[in-house]
Amino acid sequence: MTVTCLLFAVLHSQAAVGNTFTVGNLSYTVLTEAGSKGTVSVKAKNQSISGDIDIPDSVKNNGITYSVKTIENVAFFLCGKLTGVTIPDCVTSIGDAAFSGCHSLARATIPDSVTKLGAMAFCSCSSLPSIVIGNGVTEIKDSAFSHCTNLSHVTIGNSVTLLRYKAFAECNSLENIVIPANVTDIATWVFAECYNLTSVYYQGNVPDVGYDIYDGTPYTLTSYYPVGNASWKAEIENDKWQDRTTAAWNPPVPPKVSYKQKNNTLTLTFTGTLQESTDCKKWTTVSGAQGTYTVNTGKNKKFYRSVQ
Repeated sequence: MTVTCLLFAVLHSQAAVGNTFTVGNLSYTVLTEAGSKGTVSVKAKNQSISGDIDIPDSVKNNGITYSVKTIENVAFFLCGKLTGVTIPDCVTSIGDAAFSGCHSLARATIPDSVTKLGAMAFCSCSSLPSIVIGNGVTEIKDSAFSHCTNLSHVTIGNSVTLLRYKAFAECNSLENIVIPANVTDIATWVFAECYNLTSVYYQGNVPDVGYDIYDGTPYTLTSYYPVGNASWKAEIENDKWQDRTTAAWNPPVPPKVSYKQKNNTLTLTFTGTLQESTDCKKWTTVSGAQGTYTVNTGKNKKFYRSVQ
């Protein structure tokens, strides 16, 4: 009898993997299950999902508590009425084209827990003004943010080593961007047709590059490299690199901001000066904020950044 019961428990656990269930406007697929705990992936119930959504860090079904680990491939593809998304810091993977074509999406942040950011993950999110890519991501894959025509402010995490094909192509509102020191490879056409890109600040050695990374950008674009960096000096000819002007700069110690989300409470931890905005264009200093700051996202939909 004991053996029979144990065998039933194992079979029950294995059968649950791959099962789906719906809570509210989100659908979940079981990835793992053991006892009263498990993990799931998440996607929109259907493309009619609208407004701002908070993906929960856990969800219950049939007495089992599941941690949300993965945003599926095409999870919110062409959800044209989706305006904002909060991704909890338990999510480790954002799938290919997960938010592609979400033309109304105006608020998203990629937490440090995410280690995989899929190809075309936010492609054609034409209302997205700002994105923070957390420090867990190591590659920004093909066309991850291409055609994000309103994207004007990008923070790339310090763990990123590779910018793949067309990662930021046709981001027409992008005027400047900082490339962290760990980036060693920049693929073909990464910044192609970024018509207003005028300044790219490199914090490390000259990267290996693919074909014409600046195709279609202004010829007045300047690549800034660290003062005295020998790897850059070896590649620059007549003060130019990649057919664009170069100039030396002293990279500052960048301010940092990270966050944790619990239900409607967002806790920001930061260095430097914390600023807030409703549109990522007009920024104001958050009075009295020092080191940490707590926001009720149920009442207040704003963007935050840290500056020197």
